[in-house]
Amino acid sequence: MGSVVKRRCCDLAEPLGQEASERYDQVISIRTPGEAAQPEKSLIGDALDDIRSHRGLPVVVVTLALFWLAFQWGLGNDVVLPTLAARSLVAIDDGQTWMSGVAAVLVAGLAAFVFWSATQLLDCVVVLGTLRWLPRMTARFGRWVRFRGWVSTYDQMSWSTRWSIAYLAGASAVCLIDVFATGQPGIGKRWKIVAQTVLLSSGSVALVVLLIASAVMASRRFPSLEPVASVLLRFAPNPLTWLVVVGLAVATGRLRTALSAPKRS
Repeated sequence: MGSVVKRRCCDLAEPLGQEASERYDQVISIRTPGEAAQPEKSLIGDALDDIRSHRGLPVVVVTLALFWLAFQWGLGNDVVLPTLAARSLVAIDDGQTWMSGVAAVLVAGLAAFVFWSATQLLDCVVVLGTLRWLPRMTARFGRWVRFRGWVSTYDQMSWSTRWSIAYLAGASAVCLIDVFATGQPGIGKRWKIVAQTVLLSSGSVALVVLLIASAVMASRRFPSLEPVASVLLRFAPNPLTWLVVVGLAVATGRLRTALSAPKRS
């Protein structure tokens, strides 16, 4: 009583083509009439089962990874980066000679590139490594997004798609999409992906910093713009300034989304 007969339905989907076969290539459970149907667990439930199945170090690793993701995908790096670039610019630029100004801009861009590369690389390692301890959740979410055709492998992405995701969401987001698209977690076979996406993200961020730093540096050398540049450089090195700026930007976006949402009758 209560035995579960499992079979694959590739043979049923074969006439529909390869894409349909892949989507329907899943296990179907047929229960006997006397067996009570078990409710399917949620994605969070699978994650909790993964965590409960481990003891000691894996739980600590997952917990630390969550704290890191809160920093990396929250306001943390967006606050540290402009603060670091502004302090580099102020420390070197004397506000008089163009030589010191150019040097300050280059140092600010280099500091931004090094910082962003380090955090993006660490983010990829943490994210891909953490998925090792969450196999049920990773497998289930991967099947869900593949079934809906929402993800593509890294090789299938164009360079513009890779760049836009890496710049806007981070290098780890590209790696996550590839994991869910292929169904194969792990970092060992993705070092090329990690290296390319980190360079795309860091290079873009450094270019933005170079452009902004150049504009501020040049403004200090024109009397009509010098007061504005002085005010910017007075507050820019303070991380609280960027915490307020980024916080207001996020809050404004949330408010606009809430106001534009259709009202329920």
